[in-house]
Amino acid sequence: MIFYNQNDYAHIPYPSTGYPNENIEDSGCGVCSASMVVENLTGQRFSVEESTAFALAADARDDDGTDMEKLAPALCKRFGLTFEATDDKEKVLAFLNAGNGMVIANPGGDREGHVGLFTTTGHYIVLAAARQRTVMVLDPSLSPTKFEKEGRRGMVFVDGVNIYCDIDTVAEDCLNRSPAFFLFKKA
Repeated sequence: MIFYNQNDYAHIPYPSTGYPNENIEDSGCGVCSASMVVENLTGQRFSVEESTAFALAADARDDDGTDMEKLAPALCKRFGLTFEATDDKEKVLAFLNAGNGMVIANPGGDREGHVGLFTTTGHYIVLAAARQRTVMVLDPSLSPTKFEKEGRRGMVFVDGVNIYCDIDTVAEDCLNRSPAFFLFKKA
């Protein structure tokens, strides 16, 4: 499985109107997720550098990071993919269990009564596969201590760059985002 970590790309600028000095390490989870989905589904090379330029050209960069509702259609057109946006975790689970493709999920971070598992403020992660209700996650901001934070400890199993957890855990992390999931497959 091809994996990209945004923490490796502080040298790539990813400016927005409100944040002209930001880079991929700061705000590039959507770009890294797009690279992982494209490369893993199509076998075509789509480096983080290329994905960054592509997102900027598609006007998908905003002050919050990457607007997946703008980036997804452009990716699909270029790489012969289709996508569907949904908030339905059971649809996501059926899609992944059937091996139909990959999903970019949109966790929203901390909120009253909830510690964000994958982020404190907002993030994109890739759901690469599933077995029954367990999903395999590729998190573009993975670090050795990320899941040691209070409220995150014991919520996931990490094996190298692969993270495993229940779909309900991911869905709860995405409750304050809509659409929460972008399902990508070959056209």
